[in-house]
Amino acid sequence: MIQIREATLEDAQGLIGHARTVLENSYFTLTTLEEYKATKESQEKWIADIYQQRNLIIVAEDQGEIIGDLLFVRGGKIRNSHTGEFAVGVQDKYRGRGIGKRMIRALITWAKSTKEIEKICLQVISGNDAAIALYQKMGFQEEGRLKKQIKFSKGEYADLINMSLFLD
Repeated sequence: MIQIREATLEDAQGLIGHARTVLENSYFTLTTLEEYKATKESQEKWIADIYQQRNLIIVAEDQGEIIGDLLFVRGGKIRNSHTGEFAVGVQDKYRGRGIGKRMIRALITWAKSTKEIEKICLQVISGNDAAIALYQKMGFQEEGRLKKQIKFSKGEYADLINMSLFLD
């Protein structure tokens, strides 16, 4: 059974393994495996910093193994502190099971409970049709596109789509 919960410092090594698996098997990530350099110590510091800044990390766990994660970071200035942006990753063999949806629901519940967050934002690479469909199904709407913002290889580009959900 898949458990959805907030990450802890003890998840540092599991998050590293999960990130490497996602980066090895996903075409639609901004970070590449070659540039991912986390260590257990740097990951523990990163987790602590995320929570110190009142942000959120959610993990999906299957029998003690992290198989999904969601990071939410609030706007860092007074004028955008009512917003935040998230990124989500689910390992390939677990996709299509509603895990991403469950983590996003947990984020929305958490954001509403803060009473400070009014708008949840995300960026998704064009062509990632499954993710875009999920976000739309959950009420996110496209706000704009950055044309050819992502460069996969020489001559191969994709747009970066900005989407958001206003919390009522």
